Order: sequence, then C-alpha cells, then structure tokens
Amino acid sequence: MTQGTAARDLKKEASWRRHVGAQAGGGMSVSAYCRQHGIPTHGFYWWRRELARRDTEPPLRLTTFVPVTVASQPPVPAGAGRIEIVLPGGRRVRVMGSVDKGMLADVLAVLAAREEGVAC
Repeated sequence: MTQGTAARDLKKEASWRRHVGAQAGGGMSVSAYCRQHGIPTHGFYWWRRELARRDTEPPLRLTTFVPVTVASQPPVPAGAGRIEIVLPGGRRVRVMGSVDKGMLADVLAVLAAREEGVAC
C-alpha cells in the first residue's frame, strides 16, 4: 500500500490494531501469536510498523467553508480609476472606482497588521 494513494480500510485497520495490542499485552512472541491466530508474521510486522507511522503523522487539515454573500455593485463608470495592490504573501487588493482614502488606508493597515501577526 502506497502512503496517501488508497482509501484506508478502517475495518482492516481496526482488526490489526486489536491484533497488535493483544500480542503486545499478552506476553507471546510475535511468531507464536501469529501461528495461534492464523495470520502471516510478515503481515503482522508490516501492520505494526504502519500503525505506528499512522499514529505519528499529523492529522489531516480540513478546509472550512464559510457562507459568502455577493452584493451587487453599480458598474464602474468609464474612465474611473483602477488600482491593484499586491501584499506580501501574494494577497491582492483590487480597487475600482472612487474610494474613500481613509477607509482604504484603514483596510491596508489591518491587512499589514495581520501579515505581521498583530491582533487588530
């Protein structure tokens, strides 16, 4: 099994976790345990190593979706100004039409503070 390419069989993983735990807590050698339970020794060693790896890998990062409302805006008049500001980290702020300078300065200050890790 190649890491990350196949869906995990959670029932099989749970079964092997029971076997690995029972062998570790039962005092039998791996070969004796495998013989008694009719499981291949090489499979036992592979699963023991794989489960240890899975237990140490970081959890998957899940993406959180948030609701977004798109507000209609009046069309930008011909000849109105357009500006694009590229912030550190590649984030962009696009401004079309006329904008209150103070409000734009406040928005840029908040974004810059976030880049620096300062709470606003």
